[in-house]
Amino acid sequence: MTTDEISKAIESGKFVIGLKKSMKLLRAGKAARIVYASNIPEKLKKELTHYSEIAKVHTEMFNGSNLELGVKCKRAHGVLMIALMK
Repeated sequence: MTTDEISKAIESGKFVIGLKKSMKLLRAGKAARIVYASNIPEKLKKELTHYSEIAKVHTEMFNGSNLELGVKCKRAHGVLMIALMK
């Protein structure tokens, strides 16, 4: 997912920011796509992979750290994961 696509998703308002909210949306079957930072801990990446395979949701690594993803999401803190809603 390019930074332009992330910007468009943010402008549309059909997304959630954060690990807990994204995973909750994924488990509920309401996520269309998950974008995660490149420096996500391995344990969380395995959990994300597990649930995304069950829900058949596409996951994609953001080419940047959680701080860079946070800046892209217009936050003053790091963001490990965002979920785009169906």
